[in-house]
Amino acid sequence: MFVKPKDRHVSSHACRHSFASHLFENGTDIKYIQSLLGHVDPRSTDVYLHVSNKTLLGIRSPFDNPEGGES
Repeated sequence: MFVKPKDRHVSSHACRHSFASHLFENGTDIKYIQSLLGHVDPRSTDVYLHVSNKTLLGIRSPFDNPEGGES
């Protein structure tokens, strides 16, 4: 039996959030994202920037380096 997926409404806020989040995850500087979104206050931009688990898992500890964290 085929079940039709529920219709979903996509808001402009969701599109802006997705756009900003993808830019941030791909390494775009927050100041550029802030400018693209037209925000004057950086706190307005922070609302759109949620770091994904994929990004968090990619962070390496300095102690994982072969030098053992030495500079």
